[in-house]
Amino acid sequence: MLGPSPQRMQPGCSASVNALLLLIGLLKQGIYRPLPGWWLLLAKGLLASLAMGLALWFLSGGLCYLLLALALGLRPRHLLRMNPAA
Repeated sequence: MLGPSPQRMQPGCSASVNALLLLIGLLKQGIYRPLPGWWLLLAKGLLASLAMGLALWFLSGGLCYLLLALALGLRPRHLLRMNPAA
């Protein structure tokens, strides 16, 4: 279904996890102390990444899929059911 996409995403995801673990370790040991504006820059970067991901999802057919699912009767409450047999 996804084709080779997971194989292409895996190196980037593993590099991100590695960098995050390194940052956490350096912060805990007190080796690295970020400057005052660092957390704001990180928040802006994450927000920009989220916006780009949403834009790509909508442009790649996500919006059409969502509207079609809603038109065919799928409601958010259906996704919240705890009993799959109901």
